[in-house]
Amino acid sequence: MRASRGSGDNSLAAAYAEPAHVQARILIAEDDPIVREALAALIRSEPGLEVVHAAADADGAIAAATAELPDVAIVDVRMPGGGALAAREIRRLSPGTSVIAFSGSNDPGTMPEMQEAGASGYLVKGSPTETILASIEEAARSRPGSQSSSPGP
Repeated sequence: MRASRGSGDNSLAAAYAEPAHVQARILIAEDDPIVREALAALIRSEPGLEVVHAAADADGAIAAATAELPDVAIVDVRMPGGGALAAREIRRLSPGTSVIAFSGSNDPGTMPEMQEAGASGYLVKGSPTETILASIEEAARSRPGSQSSSPGP
């Protein structure tokens, strides 16, 4: 079968193209107010991303996740109350939420701890804007229960 030329030439490519922006509701859990506000501003600047709450500690993050049921939670590893506790409770109380661990360093000890707590991603503070946004969008696309997530092997 031969493809026709004309206005429909890009229809197949368009059908398989990844959407430019994902729609996602984001919870930020970060104790440093400057980092929290900068991250919130970055997320708000991206079409389709919405900050539903910004918490300063684990208790606030857990309460917000329970109330808001966000698509993605960005959780500071070393915040008051504990990042691992927050991640674990967010995943338990809001099972459709993907958790991204947010750390000041690439500390090899915190990565497995946060993974065991349910984090599916790990971001280092100070990462380039593109990396942060790509991680959020990937977490939103692959969140538990989303139509675009697929079971692993």
